[in-house]
Amino acid sequence: MLRDRVIPCLLLRGSGFVKTRRFKKARYIGDAINALRIFNDKGADELIVVDIDASSAGYAPRMDMIRQLTDELFMPLTYGGGISTLEQVDEIIKAGVEKVAINTRNASSFDFVESASERLGAQSVVGVVDVAKDLLGRPRVVCRSGAQRLEGTPSEHARRLVDAGAGELLVQAVYKDGTRSGYDLALVREVVSAVGVPVVALGGAHTVDDLAKVIVHGGAAAAAAGSMFVFHGDLDGVLINMPSEEAVTQAFQKARTTA
Repeated sequence: MLRDRVIPCLLLRGSGFVKTRRFKKARYIGDAINALRIFNDKGADELIVVDIDASSAGYAPRMDMIRQLTDELFMPLTYGGGISTLEQVDEIIKAGVEKVAINTRNASSFDFVESASERLGAQSVVGVVDVAKDLLGRPRVVCRSGAQRLEGTPSEHARRLVDAGAGELLVQAVYKDGTRSGYDLALVREVVSAVGVPVVALGGAHTVDDLAKVIVHGGAAAAAAGSMFVFHGDLDGVLINMPSEEAVTQAFQKARTTA
């Protein structure tokens, strides 16, 4: 039986990982390589790493850093940040990354997703749907770390990504980022019902129950989280951790009995 997908999502800045709150107030977590070694030891099944400054600052993916990451990892890696050419896509995959996550490049056209999908296959292309809320509380799709708004609703944007060739979607509620207040299940359900590819939910996880609920009740194919895997306790002490397999299994069993 396949295990439910639970994925740490790590934000790269320089040579270290940071954690944000609603895409702001980045807090240093630790050296990237040391952190990856801990996740290796704790048995993480897969990881997502996003260079949070690459797209907003306009620099290309740092291949030297990406190679250091893949040399250290014993698990599949999805990488995002600063990807703007097919040559970069090729180089990233050759470096050992399994999937590329594309967001900012979609601000002007979905053609890049289509080209990347034709090049790699849809299974290696993850379309990113970052969702913020406007002053009236309405969901809006954004990019460039939330600085630029894109056209369409989250579900419309998701369908365009899938139509262009994305084989998986990463849906992040910006307003939940770092809050540990639980996923936005309504947002996840909206996107899941609009597309026919796996949806990875991100933003708001606090407990293993949250992970289970977003998959069992929200319909997500996977639950990704940041703060939950790097902070501990009410004072947010830095402690890289993974829930035990037993705890995850129990949480999913509980969620399925109430589905």
